[in-house]
Amino acid sequence: MTQRNFIRHPSSIPIDAQAIDNGSDVNHTSMINISQGGLSFQSHVLLPIRQNIQIQIPSIDCSFRVTGQVVWAKEEAQGYTIGVIFTDKDEAFHVRMVEQVCHIESYQQENIQKGRDIPIEQAASEWIKHFAADFSR
Repeated sequence: MTQRNFIRHPSSIPIDAQAIDNGSDVNHTSMINISQGGLSFQSHVLLPIRQNIQIQIPSIDCSFRVTGQVVWAKEEAQGYTIGVIFTDKDEAFHVRMVEQVCHIESYQQENIQKGRDIPIEQAASEWIKHFAADFSR
């Protein structure tokens, strides 16, 4: 069994995914977790191992797209869980930024659930002030 190189962070952020080689779409699904090295997501389509895939995270930036390769797929009751690894170091850096955005969105949602409806900009400012130093480690 191989050891993970990166800490995975839970996330249910919406994503769009598309297989590059054959154009199979897994549009409008949800991420399960994300790390600097890759992510996993729910899929109604089984994607083969080594399939090149493009991921877009529309809630962050319509132009944000990252490519990776399917490294595992697991059948679930409601479809499949797909694991993707990113190999380009620049893309891994972008994924690291996405991790931070996921934490900020989670912080915003926690505040909303507590009755404190704050805009994303304020959530980002507060999260960075309180948690960014620990996150960068």
